[in-house]
Amino acid sequence: MHRLARHLPSRRTTLKVVHAVMIPLFIWFVIVTPDMVVPMGRGWFALHSNLALVFVSLCLWWTAETMRRGLASRPGPKLQGWARRIHRPLHLTIVWGLFLVALGGFLLGLTSMVQLKAGLWLPIAPPWAGKPRMS
Repeated sequence: MHRLARHLPSRRTTLKVVHAVMIPLFIWFVIVTPDMVVPMGRGWFALHSNLALVFVSLCLWWTAETMRRGLASRPGPKLQGWARRIHRPLHLTIVWGLFLVALGGFLLGLTSMVQLKAGLWLPIAPPWAGKPRMS
């Protein structure tokens, strides 16, 4: 075992923390939109943008972790019938759906006329719109 690995939390603990952070962030972004926070001032918009950066970073990490190691567990003994059957497809749909949200944001940045920045500081995609076309 690598020396550093002894000091890191287990995969299961890490995933529980990610779940605990992702659920309220998901609810936040379902309810609160940029057009709601822009009138409240730059500070609120910066908070919203930084929360989005954390959310997308966790989405990308979670997808990479799932691709590398698969789902962390199988359905437990409490799940029976239909719940047991949809456990895996539902989790994979959530993981890949959140990845597509991050990818969609990047692709949307490509269509912008200006450089978009996640968290108001991290450039996320070079704007292609408005650039001269090659003939």
